[in-house]
Amino acid sequence: MKASRLIFTLLLAWSVAVAQLVAQPTKADQKPIEEVKAKAKAGNAKSQVELGVRYDKGAGVVKDRAEAAKWYRKAAEQNYAPAQNNLGLCYEHGEGVAADRVEAMKWFRKAAEQNDADAQFNLGMCYERADAGTEDWAEVYKWLSLAAGQGQEGAKKFMTVLESKLMTPEQIAQGQKRAQEFNPR
Repeated sequence: MKASRLIFTLLLAWSVAVAQLVAQPTKADQKPIEEVKAKAKAGNAKSQVELGVRYDKGAGVVKDRAEAAKWYRKAAEQNYAPAQNNLGLCYEHGEGVAADRVEAMKWFRKAAEQNDADAQFNLGMCYERADAGTEDWAEVYKWLSLAAGQGQEGAKKFMTVLESKLMTPEQIAQGQKRAQEFNPR
């Protein structure tokens, strides 16, 4: 059962992570790349993320995941939550940087503590996989319930599995308590 749960978890987390990176640019794709680059080079965090996404997808530029990670990092270091989440995904999947689950959790946590729903989902999934070194079901529940409460679809789906198959009532109660105590920055 544990192996099938892990496979399900990894597939779900991977599909949500890919959707997060792919879904970000919408009308941003219509802006001239020179305009985006100029704003990104001037230090605009939102433009840095947009440029990172473009490099990640190869939209208007040659696809280059290392360049994408570079731009995500610039924005992440400005404490911009979407960039922190994207940089965490880069580390989680080894895209543009060496795979490093500890580093991924660090960036997910920074964004999650700013109430970024996607980062809360990703951090919860890290705890489910025991990336922190030990499985902590109350922490899994905390982060996923916070993300689900903001409408994050992957979290809402996984909450059903948590509550019906994976957690005890005591773990759920502890997770609910931790979620209620959460105070975003």
